[in-house]
Amino acid sequence: MNYLEHIKEHKGWVILGALLVISSISSQFYNNSDPDKTENPPEDVSTFIPKGYRLVPLPIENYKNLDQILGNYGVVDLYVKTLINSKVHTELLGSGIRALRAKNGSESIGLLVPLEQVKTLLKKDGKFYLTINNSNSSGTVFEESKIRISKSRVSFAN
Repeated sequence: MNYLEHIKEHKGWVILGALLVISSISSQFYNNSDPDKTENPPEDVSTFIPKGYRLVPLPIENYKNLDQILGNYGVVDLYVKTLINSKVHTELLGSGIRALRAKNGSESIGLLVPLEQVKTLLKKDGKFYLTINNSNSSGTVFEESKIRISKSRVSFAN
């Protein structure tokens, strides 16, 4: 019995075997995820925080503008825009601040802030804006507050 006769006699088994091989190969193409897309366990965000710093998430007004520019992290300058006595004031709060974006495209961006500046930053009221800074900037610098609100007196005459 030669090879061709053997295949003809067991044609059903040959077809079944060929179908199994084809289906297993095709399932590898459809079900196999890209090596770049393999799921890695999420990194612990605390590994990004140096000693003496805190990661402070802030809602940023111009976050949509930063989506394609900033990427996952970068160096930024932080501004706050406030309304005082019906006038808009813009104040530079800090420059050279390291920023870390959330993966889900949230409007909050985490800023690496020196521990001694966290309370001052969180007391600020207004809308926060970021500008992109040079990634080789010399370090984080927080500005002293220059806006002073004078208290006005109201007196009533009887």
